[in-house]
Amino acid sequence: MKLNKSIFLILCLFATPLLLAAGGEMKVGAGYTFLDEMDNLSVYQGTSNLYEGFAFSVEDFKYGFDNGVNLNGNFVNTSLKNRNLAFSAYKSGLFTMSASHYRYRKIYSADGSLFTKRERTNFKASVQPSDKFKLFGGYNIIEKDGITDYSYSPLQFDFTDTIGYTQFTYNVGATGFCEYGSVTAEIRNTVYQDDQSEGFLNDRTSDQFKLHFYTKIPDYDEYQVFGGYMQREDKMDSTTVELKTTNFWGGLRAYFKDQYMFTYRMIAASTEDVDDNITTDNSYHTFAVQKSFARDGGIRVGYELKSTEDEFNKTSGNGFLINGWYQLDNSWFFKGKYSFASSEVDDGTILLSDVERSKHMISIQYVFPKYGNIVGKAEKKIKRYNDIANVGTSLASSEADYTKASLKLTLKEAKYGKLIFTNSYYLGKFENLSDETSYEFSDHVISTTVIPRSFGQFTVAVNGTYYRSRRDVDVEKFNFNSTVMWDMLNDLSFEAKYSAYTYDDLMAVIDTYTANIVEIKFIKNLSF
Repeated sequence: MKLNKSIFLILCLFATPLLLAAGGEMKVGAGYTFLDEMDNLSVYQGTSNLYEGFAFSVEDFKYGFDNGVNLNGNFVNTSLKNRNLAFSAYKSGLFTMSASHYRYRKIYSADGSLFTKRERTNFKASVQPSDKFKLFGGYNIIEKDGITDYSYSPLQFDFTDTIGYTQFTYNVGATGFCEYGSVTAEIRNTVYQDDQSEGFLNDRTSDQFKLHFYTKIPDYDEYQVFGGYMQREDKMDSTTVELKTTNFWGGLRAYFKDQYMFTYRMIAASTEDVDDNITTDNSYHTFAVQKSFARDGGIRVGYELKSTEDEFNKTSGNGFLINGWYQLDNSWFFKGKYSFASSEVDDGTILLSDVERSKHMISIQYVFPKYGNIVGKAEKKIKRYNDIANVGTSLASSEADYTKASLKLTLKEAKYGKLIFTNSYYLGKFENLSDETSYEFSDHVISTTVIPRSFGQFTVAVNGTYYRSRRDVDVEKFNFNSTVMWDMLNDLSFEAKYSAYTYDDLMAVIDTYTANIVEIKFIKNLSF
């Protein structure tokens, strides 16, 4: 019955414009998905949202009326539980409208009996009666229910939890335009309904009003000013818990001679806990200067200041950023970035006080004339808590250290096809006050995609990814996908896809997974 309803609704949707005029196109697909899964279904989330069964889809739907109204749509797997539906309509300068629906499942048990499913439905629209004014609004529903199973290996225990909630959000607003800029006002309301908590203890609501603007300064177009105001209230329905937040932000962007640009941004926010009568104030300021050298490159330098204060504690911090890019010629392109930020306690005591963060990144790209490019990239991130020292060791602080190095090769030639090869290494290390909770990993990921040129009526695509993680974890994953497209007749084609997935946790015998998936479908291109 559900399958018949899905097909009927889609046919009705497309029948309406056919009666009115103009022209369009779409791809109608019908096929079947075969699943063969073994062992623990919960360890490989990449296949959690796949279902076996008949699949009906309408994709790349486009229709244009003579009066300028355009329709677009993608309705994937309408007959299966992992359906993904999207539709939009618009007329340039007059209105826009879009709607979507998506369903997702996540598995938590080896046999697949414990899982959660999330459904998200969105609708938004805008109408512009004149070039000076626009109205807009939207509505969003998120529904989630099911049973989760959490396992915490350091503590050697696990537990299950039943989840069920619905969240509704709507927003309405208006934008006014003038020759210098625009101003927008919007209200937003969110209602969270917990269907599992006894007495609905987790039900809560939030109301928000936001006003923001952007303008050029009259007679000085090189100067741009922007800013805004936001007021928000969050309440727990069955308690006296209530938070009130006020937020101001603003900034200036100025362009000068010789391709210099200056940018200033600020945020000032205040949140009040009404029940406890505690207010927390936050402020944030950034300054940046950028210099561009035509097509050759550029450099940007920035500085930030921030602070947080309440009745008991006060913290402050600052940071520095520099990034640059340089194009040597039509083949070589270089990019680099460095940032450092720190914060400390000025008054009072908090759990994590003296914090330092640093990031480094460099990339080099070489473009092969007519054939593609190769990109090498390296980055490093360090987060350090200087006031949490590992007593009795040489470690002066608790810190997390992350390093990544990657190489990506893209080759494309009309006579042969396309090749994409990626090789990446990831190193991570976390050291804490206790040696028992330190963590270290070393990951290696290789990915390859090959798309040969078409052979007559046949098109082939093959890709695979190998993942290996070592040190405190010992995991191996592999996935392989191959697709064959056969153009059988005019506007009719046949597609077959084979996918294989393996997962093996070498430290836990039960955490293994193997899947073989075959998807076949006929695709009809329609023009009307």
